[in-house]
Amino acid sequence: MIVANRSDVRVVETELVSLTAESIEDLLVQWLNELIFRCETRHRLYTQFDVTLDENGRLLEATIGGEPIDRGRHVLDHEVKAATRHELSLQQVAGGWVAEVIVDI
Repeated sequence: MIVANRSDVRVVETELVSLTAESIEDLLVQWLNELIFRCETRHRLYTQFDVTLDENGRLLEATIGGEPIDRGRHVLDHEVKAATRHELSLQQVAGGWVAEVIVDI
């Protein structure tokens, strides 16, 4: 995954993502690593994420939107290699979730 200014990324195409995991923490790490994989292999940046979780937090279905990387228009910053479970923190709060994730760059 490449870190870029999100406001410079347009939604010109969408993709579907469906993931399952044994726990919601595993699902979070799998989700982030799926996004990293898609950025790396499809040479794309994403800015739109419509995500739905099942009631058990073990199934994630999403529509993600973005566009191919345009080095003339996109200012690219750090490249993220992977999300890890090391010191992962995930808490449900009023109105959503708060997560702390350590990533390898």
